[in-house]
Amino acid sequence: MSRFKKGIIVSNILDPLSKDPKDLKVVYQRLFAEKRYEAIETRVLKDESLIEYYNEIKKPNVSLEAYVTGDLSRMGLSLSSVNEESRHKAIEYTKEMLDLGNLVDLDYLGIASGKADSPNTLWGLDMFVSSLCELFEYVLKKGYKTKLAIEPLDQYAHKCNVIGSLDLTLRMVRRLEALGYDHRNYIITFDSAHVALNEDDFEETIAKLAPYIYKIHFANAVLDKNDPLYGDNHMAFEGGFMNEEVAVAILKQAKKYIDHDVEVSLEIREKDKDKAWDLENYAYDFLNKVLKEVE
Repeated sequence: MSRFKKGIIVSNILDPLSKDPKDLKVVYQRLFAEKRYEAIETRVLKDESLIEYYNEIKKPNVSLEAYVTGDLSRMGLSLSSVNEESRHKAIEYTKEMLDLGNLVDLDYLGIASGKADSPNTLWGLDMFVSSLCELFEYVLKKGYKTKLAIEPLDQYAHKCNVIGSLDLTLRMVRRLEALGYDHRNYIITFDSAHVALNEDDFEETIAKLAPYIYKIHFANAVLDKNDPLYGDNHMAFEGGFMNEEVAVAILKQAKKYIDHDVEVSLEIREKDKDKAWDLENYAYDFLNKVLKEVE
């Protein structure tokens, strides 16, 4: 592969500072001034003054991803819903976010399949593929540069999404390839917590999805099903499986199978506004340590 690029998930690491446009202006100003990252992941920029400010200070070598996943979940909408009215609303909202994203020259719009609302998982897969095709065609019609960044969440443990396990993700990829869509239209985000919660093997997942994995999230989770913390809780790197050794192993596997640049970041959610930048420093140091091991 070419190289790993350090990234930051603003809506996790700096979450308390990611909701007020005034705070976000300070966040983006500092991130661009310090030049620590080549990738920023955040919520969709909706405030007009924030969009204008971001365009004034953004750097051409820093990619931007904005997530629509949380919005759809809070609205009770799913791109894989078997309820056509609900799915249509999810598609239309995602198109609106693509329109907003284009105002800041968005590189990736982060999405997930959404919760399964039918016991027939393959029916949900059909609906998600149909939604993706409509969104791909919308992007092409509009001439946007944005790719969809699909993140397979956990299928059974916590988030209960249609697309989660390696098996369902591969089914999706093959269906899309048969329809003529590939890495030119979308990428896949490898999230260590979701892969672990799906009880899939890290190396097998990376090997089989290598042409599509352009982002890696180091995320922790408690895997004991009897533990009250079991699930995807965006937890600190203690009490679960994630540590520097595991992160290095994932990077070595990525280096073995992937032949393009990959953006790497930590997914830990801070809740205390006064501790947000301390967590950012920890995340940056963690990335530097593990990346040094695979140089």
